[in-house]
Amino acid sequence: MLVLAAERFTSAGLSHRGLQWLGNRSYSVYLWHWPLYVGLAYMERKDQPLWISIAITLTLGIGHCSYLWIENPARRLAERLSPGRGAGLLASAAAVVLLPAVAIWRQEGIHGRFPQFVELAAAESGNINRQRADCYSMPGRPFPSCIHGGTNPRLIGIGDSHLSATVSALTQARTKESDGVIEWSYRGCQFAPGMRPAMPSEKNSDYSCEEFTQRVLHELETTPRNIPVVLIGRYALSAFGPIGNPLDPDIPQVFFSRPYAQTTPEFLAEFGEHITRSACELARYRTVYMMRPIPEIGLNVPKTLSRRMTLGSWQDLSVPLAQYRQRNAWVWSAQDAARDRCGIRILDPIPYLCRGERCDASRNGRPLYADDNHLSEYGNKLLVPMFATVYRDN
Repeated sequence: MLVLAAERFTSAGLSHRGLQWLGNRSYSVYLWHWPLYVGLAYMERKDQPLWISIAITLTLGIGHCSYLWIENPARRLAERLSPGRGAGLLASAAAVVLLPAVAIWRQEGIHGRFPQFVELAAAESGNINRQRADCYSMPGRPFPSCIHGGTNPRLIGIGDSHLSATVSALTQARTKESDGVIEWSYRGCQFAPGMRPAMPSEKNSDYSCEEFTQRVLHELETTPRNIPVVLIGRYALSAFGPIGNPLDPDIPQVFFSRPYAQTTPEFLAEFGEHITRSACELARYRTVYMMRPIPEIGLNVPKTLSRRMTLGSWQDLSVPLAQYRQRNAWVWSAQDAARDRCGIRILDPIPYLCRGERCDASRNGRPLYADDNHLSEYGNKLLVPMFATVYRDN
């Protein structure tokens, strides 16, 4: 707008032939850059300088052809038509694009467009706990208390979204149809009383992990003490932030006594002590189980696997076990301390999710995760034998 308002026809910069060439073709270049970028994303090349350079070159080349063969002819045609006929032509062209797009959207895509194994892998993103909307607490929502399975409470699950993602396996492991599992879960809230968000904002202004934790403690006071508790949480997210995030590496998302600008050994020691102490406080009155953290993958498993399959790759996805150990060693230490200090019991999902030195994100072309860190309803069933030990012990 400022360039047009200035009307500087003799400007050395604006009259440069290269800039004018690019300016004339800028709209066509703009239209073509996005499908090329999406192509890089599908091929997992969007962060590689060589492929970015190739895509930019193709964008300019295709944009030039589009400018010569589509944009200019369309403009000349529009100049020859009357306003009424021009409007009708534009409306018809828009309808040709819009109507099929709406039909595809209403059908949730074109089923059968890909082979069945590709669609099965992609569909795992929707294979999540069907009661999640009613039983999983989020900021601004009331505190729900759900019982899964039967009506006779046998276990209480406390934790964050990783509890919500595994509660159906915890329920399936029960020995009697009448047994039920109580779920108390809250987004991003591992059970560690005193934990507060490090960076409050308008986005999480309704976030109240403290309030949720206090509500849990209040509910436990009136719950029979012979019902064991299972603690499940994604502790590493609160300690380090999302896995594989180069923009905010190792920045705590929570604090206890004071905020930390970076994840330090002192912060991890304080966090770990709260994990240990809170578990031991519960263990004074009832049996407590703590599950080792679920491996985080760092990429959307259904999306990545299905895209690779369309490109001919059949290799299952996995992450190094060493990566998991490095990110979660402090959590293991805190859980071990609770075991040694007050007799809590450990549930270890690693033998069920990891083989050798790799942790599986998919097996035989089927994702075990619904995204980059939550087990799907298919994947969490691998943990049923582990959870069955809880019922046998009690």
